[in-house]
Amino acid sequence: MQTAIGQFEHSAALRDGLGDEVHRHLLALGRAEQDAFLTETVTDWEKRRFFERA
Repeated sequence: MQTAIGQFEHSAALRDGLGDEVHRHLLALGRAEQDAFLTETVTDWEKRRFFERA
């Protein structure tokens, strides 16, 4: 996901096509979604792993 956000951030074609304001908004939204996923999501692997340790 970081790669996609980085590509979106550095894409002049998307910035030109969407306009600066929309581009910045979508970039902030993508980063917030990524942050939420990385900090709030518990994967199936984590559930199994921590259950085994309990």
